[in-house]
Amino acid sequence: MISKKEVPITAKTTALILHDQLAAAGSELIRNDLEKYVQGDLKPHPQISAGASHARKITKEDGFLDWTQPASHLDRQVRALSPWPGCSTSFQYPDGKVERLKVWETLPLPSQGSKPGQIMQADHKAFVVATGQGSLRILKLQRSGGKVLTADSFLIGSSFEKGDMLGLGLGTPSL
Repeated sequence: MISKKEVPITAKTTALILHDQLAAAGSELIRNDLEKYVQGDLKPHPQISAGASHARKITKEDGFLDWTQPASHLDRQVRALSPWPGCSTSFQYPDGKVERLKVWETLPLPSQGSKPGQIMQADHKAFVVATGQGSLRILKLQRSGGKVLTADSFLIGSSFEKGDMLGLGLGTPSL
């Protein structure tokens, strides 16, 4: 390792934002330090491996939202897996049809619902789902093959109601 730079991760940082921040930081380090390295003014040193963690390859299945998890965990999952593979859930209509929904932006809330996955509010003001701890306000989502919509636009003309359940009908789908 020749040089390093810390990049802050906030409560709103998504994988795409982090990617862009890391690319900018890397570019800045190359501009500032490459010539110093070539001239011998910077010496490489090994990266500290103590405390390092290694992650397995991310799959589409990692994006399936498990509503029994805390709202804060689900919010981080949505941000970490955006844009790929994205996070999804399912909704089973009374006729048995199952619809897959991609969730693109959320906000964890402290309010508690009855059952994880149960819709607590679905109107022009908010789309809120109960989780294992707290609840999750869905801000942007997408039907399969559709456009990404704000929750209020999505809910216009939809049949989602308070008390309906998300996450039923597909198990852990192959997205």
